[in-house]
Formats: sequence, C-alpha cells, structure tokens
Amino acid sequence: MLQNQFVPMRLFLVSLTFLLLALQLHVHAQPDQKIQTIHNKGDTICNEDDFGIDTLPLQKGWTWLSFPRLERYGNNTVHPGPVLERSGCFPIEWDMHYKNPINNNIYFDMGQQLWLGNLTAIKSTEGYKLYGVVPDNECLYLPLHGGKLHPETNITLEPGEENWIGYFLTNDQYPWDAFPEDLYNNHLTEIKAQYWTMVKMQGRWYTAGNVTPIKYGDMVIVKINGSAHLTFVWNNSEKDEESEGRQETEYFEFDEQADYLPVFVETDPESDIEEIAILAGDEVKGAVVRLPGDTLVQINAYVMDMPPGTPLEFETWSGLKSQRTGKSGYAVLNQQTRRYEQRTIYSGENKSFQFVSLKPKTEADVLPMMTALACSPNPFNDKTVFSFTLGEEANLQLIIYDQIGKVVAIPVSGTFDAGSYSFTWNGKDLQGRQSGNGVYIYRFTNSSGQEYSGKLVLIK
Repeated sequence: MLQNQFVPMRLFLVSLTFLLLALQLHVHAQPDQKIQTIHNKGDTICNEDDFGIDTLPLQKGWTWLSFPRLERYGNNTVHPGPVLERSGCFPIEWDMHYKNPINNNIYFDMGQQLWLGNLTAIKSTEGYKLYGVVPDNECLYLPLHGGKLHPETNITLEPGEENWIGYFLTNDQYPWDAFPEDLYNNHLTEIKAQYWTMVKMQGRWYTAGNVTPIKYGDMVIVKINGSAHLTFVWNNSEKDEESEGRQETEYFEFDEQADYLPVFVETDPESDIEEIAILAGDEVKGAVVRLPGDTLVQINAYVMDMPPGTPLEFETWSGLKSQRTGKSGYAVLNQQTRRYEQRTIYSGENKSFQFVSLKPKTEADVLPMMTALACSPNPFNDKTVFSFTLGEEANLQLIIYDQIGKVVAIPVSGTFDAGSYSFTWNGKDLQGRQSGNGVYIYRFTNSSGQEYSGKLVLIK
C-alpha cells in the first residue's frame, strides 16, 4: 500500500520534466531570440551568430591562411590536426608551416596515417602557410568550427623579424584601411601577402598595382622598425572592398613556392610588353602580366631553392615575340643611395625586395668591384648577417674587434668569385665562446684596397 502512494508523485515529476523541456524548445524556436555566451577570456558578450561553421577556400599547392574561427576559449591555441582533417578531401598530404618551416611545421604522413612535426598549436591571431597535394578542384575548402575571434583582440608585433599575422574581421579591407593609421604611417616597413608586397623606403610606400583587399581568413607578413614590440587591433573601417581576381600569365609558366622575393620592375609606359618573367638559367622562376600603360609591376620571384650567387635575368613577351634582357640588360636600384647601378641581381643577396628598371635609357652607375657591406639586424641578440656583391673575383677579409682592438672573430677570409654573398656571425669568438653584451667593431677589406667598417651592438 505504501509503494502505491508514490505513483502520483512520479507521474507529476515526469509531467513536469516534459513541460520544462517543451518550454525550453519553445524558447529556442523563437526566431528573434538571441543566445548570449561569455567568450574571449570571459570579458566579451558574443551572440549566437559568432558560432557555427565557416568555409575557407584553399588552393592547389600553397595557401597563406589563418584560422579566425576555432573551437577554443578566447584566443587559446588548439592542435592543427583535427582542424585540417575537416578538409573536404582528407586524408591528403597536408604540410603546414609557421615562420621557421624547419622547427615549426606539421604534416600528415600518408604511409603512417598520422601527424608528424613540431607545430602542435595554432591560434587565430597568427598566420600559416598550408601546402596540399590536391588531386582535383572539387575539395578545395576547409570548414572552420567554433567561435569567431573577437574583432578587438590584440596582436603583438616583434621588431627585427617577420610577423605572420591572421586577419579575422569579416569585412575585406585594403591594408591602408585595415591597419591603424599610426602603425601604418610610422612603424610598418613591409606588408607581404601571398601575391603582392608593399615596402617602405625613406618614409614612402612603394607597391605595384596588384594590391588586393585583405580578406577574412587571410595571412599577411609584416615588419616594423625600432627595437620594441608593438601591440595593435585591426582597424574596422566598415568598408567591404571588392577586387578583381589576379591575372594569370599565358606565355610564361612557373611553379609557385612557399615564399618569394618581390621584384619591382619599372618599364616605359609606351612599351608593348605584355608579360615579364625572371629566370635563373633557362628556368622561369616567376612572371607577371603587364597591362598597357603600366610603369611598375611586381614579379614574385620563387628563387628560395636556388644556390646563393645564382645570376638572375629577365625575359619579356610582347604578344608576338619574346626577348631576353641578359645579365647586363637591366639596372638595379641601390636601396641605400637611391641610385640605379648597372649590375646583375643574384639569389641570396639578403634583401627582402629588389627594384630594377627595364627602361632602355635608365641612368645607372657602373658597379664598383664590391658593393657596400650591409649588416642586419643591428643591434642583434642571436645572429647578424653581412651581405655584399662582388663585380669580379677578389680576396676578402672580415674581422670583428672588441672596443680595445682585440680580434674577436674572423667570419670571412679567402678568395671569392663574382656574385652575391651573405655571411652570418653568431656572436661567438675564435674559441667558440659566446661574446658578451656590448659594442663591437667590424672591418671588411678586399684586395683592391676597398674598406668598410662600422659598429655592431650585441644585446642578449
């Protein structure tokens, strides 16, 4: 008898449960109802529109991208494996790099069917380079799950290095609108996207006409001046720019690589040139379409796989015939003196960009036996790179002294052929010991009597 007294109570509880469930479903079914969720380290309210799935377009070969939407809390990191596995054509040979590709990469090994590499965490404020061996064009997309990164999330930039950063705003903007005005005008020195580059020399921005808006999920590489890190927030100009797709070359063919050397080429506005290519030997390493009236175009020179000192040439196509300029058929801008020199460009010159002129009447200085020695970065805390170009064979010696005149290191000594060279000093002395913080003097001489000297600052 006592057991039966509990039956009405059970029925009441079951009925109450179904009633609450029905009310909950009714609330979620309201079309105007918004669900608010604490997001981004608990200090930002986001609507349900900030959660769901986005699809990023990929390309055969390389795609420079970021991950504006991830299943994470705030801007915390996640493992890239599960993210890449959502690709429409997984399993596939994915290979993703972040900055140093040797120490920061992850790839899917088809034989072992597992992820290998050191890149175990990705975040939305950073950018990456993704390579895929894609069999066809039907699966070139990557679904992103989770929450969008809040548009006012800070990004930190470090001086003296490439900063691979992600763009997570939903509206497309040109770089001069996307970056804050003070950062763009006073601190940025280079902005590099997958197919265009902007560089600043002596306070002025230089770029060809191929700059396109930065889009949701893009990655750009930027450099800043000074010696201190900077923090910024993407500027939301509320513009949503549109751009035409980039034009593919018809005459010249080449293979795209993970990185490129931007080469800006000046031409005569009345020229009939339709395409310009850069070559190493007989191999095309990059090419660009030149529109009628263009005076400056940018070639992405994929020469990172070439041995340092490889001479580079140019070839043009007018629609009817092609013409090779040869090693002395162009002039190269000296970025320090701002004057053109009649010389050859070599791979591995330790320059982040080159300016050349194909204009037939360009005034150019005759190249000296050796160009001025460049040293970067300076100050440095890990290593610094000395670079120069020889017009002819010479005997060279580079000596590092301390402030009392004692020889600390001899990074360069010997005879070298004509070409472009770069040498690294890691701050170690003749006995292999790490040198201390301070100011050092370098002296660079060649067999013709030329001498370059200057100060180096080591800060650990």
